[in-house]
Amino acid sequence: RKFKVIGIIDDVRRQSLIGMAGYESGLVKKAKEAGGDGIVFLDSHSEVVGYFNSGESGVANTTGSAYGYGNSTYYQGQTTYQSYGSTTSAIRNKVTKVAVIKYVE
Repeated sequence: RKFKVIGIIDDVRRQSLIGMAGYESGLVKKAKEAGGDGIVFLDSHSEVVGYFNSGESGVANTTGSAYGYGNSTYYQGQTTYQSYGSTTSAIRNKVTKVAVIKYVE
């Protein structure tokens, strides 16, 4: 069908690790609100906008013994720490440009 372009939508949203459910339907909804009948994808890409680091995790374990002598108490011990490392993930935005179209006769 013949159509004319009545506008452009620039959409930027944060990408999720679990997907972008409703992404296309959200763009179609915006196009209909602008008076369009549909959309044509012009460009879609991801941009890195930052990084997230989960930080280091680990376990501390302290062992030792306490003993008293007169009015004094003494403690002799040792602490060990086991590190499990960290994970760094990129934070991305999905950038999409679509043309809003209106069908013509």
